[in-house]
Amino acid sequence: MSKRYRTIYQLARNTAGLTQLVAAEMLNISVRSLGDYELGNTVPHSDIVADMIKIYGTKWLGYEHLRQSKLG
Repeated sequence: MSKRYRTIYQLARNTAGLTQLVAAEMLNISVRSLGDYELGNTVPHSDIVADMIKIYGTKWLGYEHLRQSKLG
């Protein structure tokens, strides 16, 4: 059974093998903010996404973030 992800941000974090707590600390944001990004409640600023790309090692996240931003 494949695992379903709510957003590209959650998929990227899980691909990196990080918990929300660890990722939030590394991104210097609250766990609540990260959770809101991953639930699709808010869209992270491009600076946060750039940090996610570096920390998670997921270059594709930048492309997907831009693509989805253009659709919205």
